[in-house]
Amino acid sequence: MIATIALSLAMVFACFFIHYEALRLLTHATVRSRSRSRVVLALAMTGIVAVHIFEIALFGAAFFASVRIFQLGSFVETRSMVPADYFYYAAETYSSLGYGDIYPLGDIRLLASITPLIGILLLGWSGAFLFSLVQIDREDR
Repeated sequence: MIATIALSLAMVFACFFIHYEALRLLTHATVRSRSRSRVVLALAMTGIVAVHIFEIALFGAAFFASVRIFQLGSFVETRSMVPADYFYYAAETYSSLGYGDIYPLGDIRLLASITPLIGILLLGWSGAFLFSLVQIDREDR
């Protein structure tokens, strides 16, 4: 269980750091831009989606490593899991969608429980960032 706790904490810190840096870079790119607001918002949305996909991929890699390398648990699934299935599971967990067609067993349940918590926080942070860009655009007009 200690390995799963350490992996979960590492994922929390890594995702928060990555998200912070991505939003910081997007802030510099969008605030300095003097182009039309739609272009700036499109750039920001594209960057935010890209960073979320990257964070989901990190969680997918963590699930893959947890099962295949560290043997911290397994998944109950309808067929043998391939790497894309770990990404799929991470995406549905990160977004807290949770279809339930794949579910974890063993110690990795902790990582599976932390994933939606981080996903909801980071998605909310992204929403607040986009809202602030819209507010800045309104104030500039």
